[in-house]
Amino acid sequence: MLIGGFALVLTLAVSAPGPPPPDEAVMAYLTSIGTVDASPAFAVSAPGSAAWRYADHFSITYRARIESGGVPWVDEIRLMRDGAEACRDFRDGTPLSCAVFDDFVTTPEGLISSFSINGDTIEGRLGDPSDVAIAGPVSAATVSSYYSIGSGGLVVNVRVSTKRDVALDAGTAAMYITPDGDEIGGTDAMDATTLRAGSSATRVLFFPDAPVGGHIVWSIAASECCDEFQLDVAVPALGDGVATTDKQRG
Repeated sequence: MLIGGFALVLTLAVSAPGPPPPDEAVMAYLTSIGTVDASPAFAVSAPGSAAWRYADHFSITYRARIESGGVPWVDEIRLMRDGAEACRDFRDGTPLSCAVFDDFVTTPEGLISSFSINGDTIEGRLGDPSDVAIAGPVSAATVSSYYSIGSGGLVVNVRVSTKRDVALDAGTAAMYITPDGDEIGGTDAMDATTLRAGSSATRVLFFPDAPVGGHIVWSIAASECCDEFQLDVAVPALGDGVATTDKQRG
């Protein structure tokens, strides 16, 4: 580059990736991501990274499942030469779900920042929490999101609070608008229910074949006729949202 007749040489410093994580770190990460307490996974992953968000997402999903009366799932982890195989028993009659975790990427400090599942990287598939959206007595925020490698759909955990009794049924009332403007109807992993005034709940919403970075338009009806409140909840891509707080986390 020439500036005032002089050549300016720009040197960009690129951080080299860190060493492969030890087996102990891989086990600590994988054995805690699907539990109520994901702190062991957070301790070995880089804050704000795809790996950190992945652990946060599945911890929130697990707690939402228990909160709604679901049966706790059970994970079995088996170390392999270059990674690990994780098998999940949902204990609800569905087949055992297994996946291979490998291609672990770490920071120069040795913290896990990313990895692959069955050969596909999780990079670009995790989202950040969102700001709170408010419509009348109802407020909601995305607390985690993941464009699932296994299911091929977008799973969004939305924390909903209300000052009035409302009916929650995203299967008929939620629409996802992709970053390209496409509209995709949603389903709710939880049964339709009434959310009582003064309470909160985390809903697990599913949108087939949808990337992170869009937003959810969700019409929530009052339990008593006939008010309806339309929320517009962002689903930010990684790096575009807000920092996770204990208050937001389900």
